[in-house]
Amino acid sequence: GGGRLDVLVVGCGNSALPRHIYDAAADDGGGPASVACLDLSASCVDGLRAAYGRDRPHMAFVAGDATELAGLFPDRKFDAIVDKGLVDALMCGDTWTSDVRKVVAGAHEILSGGGIYVLISYRLSRSTMELLKEVSDEVACTKADEKALVWDFDVEGLSTGRVSFSLATKMNIG
Repeated sequence: GGGRLDVLVVGCGNSALPRHIYDAAADDGGGPASVACLDLSASCVDGLRAAYGRDRPHMAFVAGDATELAGLFPDRKFDAIVDKGLVDALMCGDTWTSDVRKVVAGAHEILSGGGIYVLISYRLSRSTMELLKEVSDEVACTKADEKALVWDFDVEGLSTGRVSFSLATKMNIG
């Protein structure tokens, strides 16, 4: 908040991505972003805190379940949620459709209007794209704010034959 870009990295693991986001925002002249790092693994979160916490005062570290986003961040709205591999990891589980639904519903809750969900994943199948669109539409229908996550899959120039770079923007639909 307060004019600072507020970013959540879900399923961050021990990736350097949160540091790159934080530093890029600072290098851009807008001051540092506020970056929250979320992972189910407390040891990964502790490792990131040890590596980056001291030099980056606007970086937070949260051990928690990405299928419970609204409960983890009840009073916070993010400008962006970055998912690099979380949906891929969830798709390996038996309950993946339910888990993906919970992540998308939670993202809808904690994204500010105009906020974006950045999904970096292995090449998305048509059925996975349809699921993400369907879930986003279902969530929008249950909310009174008349906003929906509107997907742009495989963004040109950023996606490759192996990697999908997709964006969902929380937009007015009413």
